[in-house]
Amino acid sequence: MEHDDITRALEAALALRDPVALDRVLSTVWSVGLTAEWAPVFAKLLVEHWHVAQEDLANALQDLRDPATSDALYQVAHDSTDYNKIDAGRALARKCVWALHDLGARDHLERLAATAGDGETRAHAKAKLELAMRSPADPPDAYRVSRDERVRR
Repeated sequence: MEHDDITRALEAALALRDPVALDRVLSTVWSVGLTAEWAPVFAKLLVEHWHVAQEDLANALQDLRDPATSDALYQVAHDSTDYNKIDAGRALARKCVWALHDLGARDHLERLAATAGDGETRAHAKAKLELAMRSPADPPDAYRVSRDERVRR
């Protein structure tokens, strides 16, 4: 499947709200590698409740680090109780907080640390804020270096 075909398939799955089609195209995405062009549609899909790919999408957005996706990541992390049916362990909120940290979205992390409805999410956001305060001269986190290898630039 070509890059443009994947983009169209992602957009079609979103428009049709088709979880089977979304699973199929995401399998292809994971096998060919991520590209920044898909970040906007991933952000739109992240906030949707009709599929169960939110955690995978949050991971992808963390890897892509597109600042335009920060509002969707914030929304899902802040409103994580809406996802309790599929996310009893709060993994989705944690993944969104990690992605916001990697985006450098300090304003969103500060708001989460102050207002998230879930105490665990607030604490996690505070911890990521502390990491964000590190000096730019510090070496990059090891996890970040390894994740960057998965993204086609």
